[in-house]
Amino acid sequence: MSVAAVLAVYSAVTSSLALALGLVLARYLRRQAVATQAPAGPAVLPPSGPPVGDAAPGFLASTISGRTVSGIELAGAAYLVAFFSASCQGCRLSLPRFVRYANAFSGAPDRVVAVVVGDARQGADIAAELAEVASVVVEPSGGGGMAGAYRITLFPSYVLVDDAGVVTAIGQSVEELPRHRQPR
Repeated sequence: MSVAAVLAVYSAVTSSLALALGLVLARYLRRQAVATQAPAGPAVLPPSGPPVGDAAPGFLASTISGRTVSGIELAGAAYLVAFFSASCQGCRLSLPRFVRYANAFSGAPDRVVAVVVGDARQGADIAAELAEVASVVVEPSGGGGMAGAYRITLFPSYVLVDDAGVVTAIGQSVEELPRHRQPR
């Protein structure tokens, strides 16, 4: 066998070995990547709102109609507090479902408080739509006011409070709120 033939065989064998080694390495790296990934499933959002079972935070706020609303005034019957952000497109998209839910709530708009957080002009459309079914409070961003008292971190957020002043449900969608607990 000539030197050229030996080199050709050697070249073919080393190329095959390199390819096989590359495939083994790629398979190993893929298995490692899959093993270190978080399990598949829905994303878990951080908590937004007071814990279920806690007493609802006290509050005193002025509505866009100039009326004062407070936790003390609402005590004695179930009420709903909803939080929307003036800059949140998801909040705007959720408005029709919230309005339907709030319309069915006994005593609406007096038993429903909607808080629009952020620039009042930017959230004017949200506030106007909510005014039909809720006592609307507009407050600036920054973690204070009702949003701060209720520990709201996500928008929209909904807090359902029972007649004893205890938080019975929280959610980022009205579909997460129990229908059977909703007063009629």
